[in-house]
Amino acid sequence: MDGLGGKSLERPSLEVPSGLLRSFLVRGCADFRRSPRLYWIPLHPQHGGKELHMINREQMSKFAEELSKASHTATALQSLPTTFGATLTEHMKKRRVTNEAMAEVLDVSARTISGWRNAQAPSLQLRDITAICICLHLEPELSDDLIAKAGLRPTCTEEHTVYRILLRTMYPYEPAECNEILILAGFPPLFRASA
Repeated sequence: MDGLGGKSLERPSLEVPSGLLRSFLVRGCADFRRSPRLYWIPLHPQHGGKELHMINREQMSKFAEELSKASHTATALQSLPTTFGATLTEHMKKRRVTNEAMAEVLDVSARTISGWRNAQAPSLQLRDITAICICLHLEPELSDDLIAKAGLRPTCTEEHTVYRILLRTMYPYEPAECNEILILAGFPPLFRASA
């Protein structure tokens, strides 16, 4: 899976006609070139610029649909409050999640949730913010915003990398499913185990 709505883009293994490939590379096009069945996307020169990703029209439509959400996401981010607590409150209201419901999932008290909502930047760890984001099903960009407002910056540790992957790929899933994945991979769960 990747960050595109939790679905992977499949890359068909196809033979590329050498004349077409040569023609494409010689032109050095920065835009999409379309063959009858494939879209050709050159890699950015920073990434070598020698490969082409090939995706079919259906995959391209899904990709374009995801990109079209950028304006909506940017507007949503711009409309959020500037503090952690106010932003958390906004997300909870929008998703109709109560302090009690979140407290139950996160295995903390409703008073703790209330404290987070009233704090400008609470002293939480990335694990805690990841659990909050998964509980609220926040899209990756909204998760990044909440993490930044908590004053956190993920590092390149294995633990932080796992949390970033969860936030990119598992946000549409239920907390129990995230726990199951973490436990299977040998990591501690984010949420208390359901009885």
